[in-house]
Amino acid sequence: MTEIPWRPDWRVGIAWMDRDHAILRRLADRLFAAASGDTAPAQVLAVADELIRHARLHFHKEEREMDRLGHADEVQHRFQHDHLIHELEHLRAELAREPHPDPAPLASFLHHWLDDHILESDRPLAAALRADAHR
Repeated sequence: MTEIPWRPDWRVGIAWMDRDHAILRRLADRLFAAASGDTAPAQVLAVADELIRHARLHFHKEEREMDRLGHADEVQHRFQHDHLIHELEHLRAELAREPHPDPAPLASFLHHWLDDHILESDRPLAAALRADAHR
């Protein structure tokens, strides 16, 4: 069962971004499931590492596109990326101490992480990418 449901408004209309967001959602869901169950602590951390790696790759792609466009919100967007990676690394450190935490705060953090960043930052970037494609 999916604990972090996909939201239709997470689709931004840029294929690679939508694919990446779906992957990040699936990894967040896997992390939630691993941390909420009887998964071995090493496996919980492996899923956390995979989520962090994919987040870094996704953010790198976005930042490359922001550089190319000269995106107006680039500084703030990059700051959010740095902050999100820091939060994920902190979450991983917490999971190293307690691999099976209370699942409700973990699910809330993962869902809000995806929701806030996609809706507040990635949607405007996607709009700029679509506008650029029509020039």
